[in-house]
Amino acid sequence: MLTFFKQALVQRAAYLVPDAGWQEEGLPPAWEREVRALAGLVRETGERPAGVSREHLVQQARALLESTRLPEGRLRIFCRGFLRTLLLILRRAEGMEGPRPLRPFSWALLRTRLRDRLRLDSFQGRFALRLAVVMTISFTVSLLWDAERSYWFPLHAVLLVQPSYEDSARRMRTRPIGCLIVSLVYPRLPGPAAAFFFAFFMGMCLHCATPGTWYQPIFSTSFALTMASMTSEVPVLVYYRISCLLLAIALVLLVNRFLLPTRRVDQLRMNLKALLLLHRQYWELIRVSLREPLDLTVTSAMLTQFHLIYDEGLDGLAHSGLPDQRPGRALLLHLWHLFSELEQMEYCIQMGLVDREEYLFLDALAEEMSAWIYPPNPGLLKLAPRITFQGELMNDLFQRYMKNTARMIRLSCSDACRALRVRPGSMEKILSAVRGAAH
Repeated sequence: MLTFFKQALVQRAAYLVPDAGWQEEGLPPAWEREVRALAGLVRETGERPAGVSREHLVQQARALLESTRLPEGRLRIFCRGFLRTLLLILRRAEGMEGPRPLRPFSWALLRTRLRDRLRLDSFQGRFALRLAVVMTISFTVSLLWDAERSYWFPLHAVLLVQPSYEDSARRMRTRPIGCLIVSLVYPRLPGPAAAFFFAFFMGMCLHCATPGTWYQPIFSTSFALTMASMTSEVPVLVYYRISCLLLAIALVLLVNRFLLPTRRVDQLRMNLKALLLLHRQYWELIRVSLREPLDLTVTSAMLTQFHLIYDEGLDGLAHSGLPDQRPGRALLLHLWHLFSELEQMEYCIQMGLVDREEYLFLDALAEEMSAWIYPPNPGLLKLAPRITFQGELMNDLFQRYMKNTARMIRLSCSDACRALRVRPGSMEKILSAVRGAAH
């Protein structure tokens, strides 16, 4: 079990280093001391020299957390989240080695996740519905079509359906190129040995090509079609496969065009919505942790999901064609700030830094926040001034969370983020509330 928690620390570092914003900013010399101090603490914790108690390491981690003075940004998010995780690991280290009882399954959390996904305005729901329609039609035609290898029609169709319209359109252009290459080359090959060599060459190009590039499907289609054509003496299979591919292209084009179309900008907007929904789920986790100790595997899985969507959002923003991408990057970074502060509030609860007298109040607050964070409710802007906690750290984290929430709402309501608004119909109410709070 201790090995897993060590991996959790590595996981956090892995999310910081490849981030595009971190690579652009680099590491200023003034911050190098902070990172070296953190690395030294991690090294000492891992080696645990003789005579060094766990309590001594806890005190060192606390001192480093209190002395760290970093400006708002990715490095501050990483260092504070990392140190909180390390403190929690050191506190729980005594009970990690033996077998652990199974946690009761959280049906409430499962219902929340299903509710967030089984909606027509969610990315998962729209893609699943389009895929189901394409598969139903193609398999029905394949069953009714009394022809050999009729399964090629649904096979092509499932490979052409992609989450975004642009990705599907790209595959529709590259796969016919692969079929065209085989139709021109295969009939002119002198024999099976030459066909094997051609298939081997296409397979070698496939594995040497960068995954995700536009030309990689050309090699995969050429390799698969060459190997399939070698099972028959009649080269008509090449043209038969091209016919199945053209049918699949027509079907996917119709479904993508008329059934819940999702272009790259729409997908980026849905990724932003998914990040807000993850914030709502995290408030639900906070309510669970008020009643029972929360396994760090749950928060680790939530962190993984957040960064998968966050990285996909950054990639979608880079390929969205928006003239100014800086507001979108700032909005994503604000959401990262909010998620980190939620994590640290959760750690405060698990480490006993929140008074039990405040549990009932915090439970009601978490319920209210989970209901208001998506869609963003104007009432969020009025919560911070009238909510305080007895613990200085918890109070500071909540006030910081609310300040970043206000910044996130103001940025999402600005004209610079007009194309990324999650629910344009409710933006006027939020914008008026922002203006009222500013006055």
